[in-house]
Amino acid sequence: MLDCDHSCSEKLFFVNGYNIVFCKKCGFRKTFPIPKRQDLADIYDKNFYSGNDSRRFGDIGEMLVRFFRFLRAFKAALFYFPKRVLDVGCGRALMLYYLKKYFKAEYVIGTQYCSASIAYAKKKFGIDVKKGELADNIGSIEKNLDLICFWHVLEHIDDVETYIKLSYQLLKKGGKLLIEVPNSESFSAKISKNGWMGWDTPNHLTHFTPDSLAGLLENNGFKIFKKKYFSAEYSVFTTMQSLLNKISGEWNYFYKSLLVGKDKQEFSAKFIGYFLLAVCLAPLAIIANLIFYNSRQGEVIHYVAEKV
Repeated sequence: MLDCDHSCSEKLFFVNGYNIVFCKKCGFRKTFPIPKRQDLADIYDKNFYSGNDSRRFGDIGEMLVRFFRFLRAFKAALFYFPKRVLDVGCGRALMLYYLKKYFKAEYVIGTQYCSASIAYAKKKFGIDVKKGELADNIGSIEKNLDLICFWHVLEHIDDVETYIKLSYQLLKKGGKLLIEVPNSESFSAKISKNGWMGWDTPNHLTHFTPDSLAGLLENNGFKIFKKKYFSAEYSVFTTMQSLLNKISGEWNYFYKSLLVGKDKQEFSAKFIGYFLLAVCLAPLAIIANLIFYNSRQGEVIHYVAEKV
């Protein structure tokens, strides 16, 4: 699938100005046309994060983000005991900071597009974060890593196979590759169709199914030993926002109202209406995710694979 132009494709949905297609050539669901690399780089560098601390949400949201990043670090340390870690698309490097400070990781490094996030990670935490694509920085990242993480990052990439191949090169034998992405075969994707939050065009370029992600890993030298389809951080909110999108016909309004910076929606009577509807939908989203907790139709695909 390397260098696939997705020209042999079947249209599935039209979402937020872009087509979601099934590419018969590479076998993946894709956003088409693929935005230019520089346009995407500008989105992440200039529009994705806000303020001197490079946050995306207000105070309550920020507390939750930090809690979940600590939880990621705690679980990684508990299950995989990593001393040498790469976090691809690491944001402000919060997880790496917690791994180093509390769980004795010796070598931590990340990649990121946003210049403000990189500066924050270096100044606040002293974490080395490389700017740009993994391929652009492969020479400055040490090999024989214990753990490489892609937390809701791989869906932002078109040439996903290159990233998996590079990860294989960087990991030691027996090293772990952790990937979590939205599941485009989830129950809410099927219900919401073009309203599913996980499409998130043009930010998301590749849309995974359990089989397509498994095939990608197994065809490139990895053996999957852990599979999960629920995320406390993402699943319930994704279901709720997807239902809101489908009911209202408007794209991610409630989510955008929680942001800070350029994309934030102003407080209004409209927001109050959306908030009340979200409150009503939340119990349904919780129940649905409990039903599909162990199902391949859960909201996320969380795979951990080993280099063999």
